[in-house]
Amino acid sequence: MATLELGGAWKGLWISGLLGRFVLLCLGVWLHAADTLVTANVTPAIVDEIGGIAYVSWTILLYQIGAIVAGAATALLCRSVA
Repeated sequence: MATLELGGAWKGLWISGLLGRFVLLCLGVWLHAADTLVTANVTPAIVDEIGGIAYVSWTILLYQIGAIVAGAATALLCRSVA
């Protein structure tokens, strides 16, 4: 019974034409999560090599603020184009 309902939900997304938008949204969320994971893991090694370990938190903080601002600006840009 649950499989039929799940299939119906996917079919409803396909018929309504929203499946592409849904997949694009999921891809964007995954891409941001993967990028954040890579940044959080690689930044300490890079900063340690150049001798600025005290500034790791600032680097990650600025990256996260930039990602939030970019995400909000994207929503506004999409609204103004459509």
